[in-house]
Amino acid sequence: MKKRNAQDRMIPLTDAGWQKYKPEGVEGLEFLAQENVPVYVQVSPARHLVYCYLQAALALPSKAHEVDAVDHDTAVTGPLDAGTFPVKRFCNDVLYLQLSNDSYEQVAHSRRAVKPTFAGGGLSRRRVYTVTGRDKRGREIRKYSEVRIHDLERVEFDGAILIDAPLWNEVLAYRRDQILRGKGDPGMGPPEAFAVGLDQILEADLYLDAEDVERLKAQILEREGHGNYPFGHKERMPGIYLMFQAAWLLNEKREAIDPKAWIASEAKRQGLTLTDKEIRTAAKFSRLEFSRTKGGGKRGDLRTSDFVGWDDGAKYRFAFVSSWLSFVLALADWWDVQSGTQAPPPTVDLAKKLLRANFAGHEVGHLTSMISGNSLQETDLPELRSFFRILRKPWRPVFEIDKRRRKSKGH
Repeated sequence: MKKRNAQDRMIPLTDAGWQKYKPEGVEGLEFLAQENVPVYVQVSPARHLVYCYLQAALALPSKAHEVDAVDHDTAVTGPLDAGTFPVKRFCNDVLYLQLSNDSYEQVAHSRRAVKPTFAGGGLSRRRVYTVTGRDKRGREIRKYSEVRIHDLERVEFDGAILIDAPLWNEVLAYRRDQILRGKGDPGMGPPEAFAVGLDQILEADLYLDAEDVERLKAQILEREGHGNYPFGHKERMPGIYLMFQAAWLLNEKREAIDPKAWIASEAKRQGLTLTDKEIRTAAKFSRLEFSRTKGGGKRGDLRTSDFVGWDDGAKYRFAFVSSWLSFVLALADWWDVQSGTQAPPPTVDLAKKLLRANFAGHEVGHLTSMISGNSLQETDLPELRSFFRILRKPWRPVFEIDKRRRKSKGH
């Protein structure tokens, strides 16, 4: 069984992260069904019991057993051949159930009061227990440990239904009371009689597996000619995003694109505002290999040791991007976090980190603008000049000063 980490693993259907890939005019569940993305129902112990239908590969029983409605861990078996037989039992460790295709379609198009079914399997968190003895019928008496395990594992069965837990327990309590009072066993019907209706499944109960969502995103982006971008700052830093996509097309897909023309075209198509010089810088860093001597002498090798957000850089390394672009991605992630704090750093600090890493010239100003969304200003010049002296580098302008603006101010 494949283990899955439950923490941040199951995503509510209402999460907006996947919906931006959905075409307009198409319902969310209809879209997910078209893309073969499984939808799960989260089992609420207060509201639901899970009743499973499966095949057991055990020794054949000597005779079939009738359902014991008082104990809903008892299996109902009927002997078949070849060492397997159907088993119906409560599966109380199952946390998520995958909707069957029929129920998926019904949920996607209506909320009629039909009984939802689940097929293929679900995700379960196994509880650890010790056997402390056996009851009069020879069944194990189990003592369960507190559930601390955060791993989900896939469980397979032929089908399953959800049982209305409050109603089941109410009838079960009444039956036990009647038996204890000596009034006989009134019975309570099979578990199927207590199945919940589809209208009792709330939208808040529906979940997606994060792995399936990532697969969906990759599929959609592949169709659109884009690679899967694993960072959360796409909308805030579209220039960096397009730089990454140009690198993917150029170096991974081996498409004969002019990265500058492609970035300019995509920016226009998406209604993004990038200056011609920002586009030129983005195109330069989308290449795996490029000269670091152009624009004014040797600029030095990439220096990452002074950037605490780099760590080992593994998260930012891709076979189709240069080490320089990897650092830009790391810096973008760092800025994304820092700019959301109560005391965000000034834009000039971003330029300093690029300079310390051996980026140089106007590419510093362009990258600063694409990451932060803000341009460096004349008021930043004294601090930048001072920083050049600290680095023991000769001063080189990192952004253009609007000469018309200076003239209007009498500078």
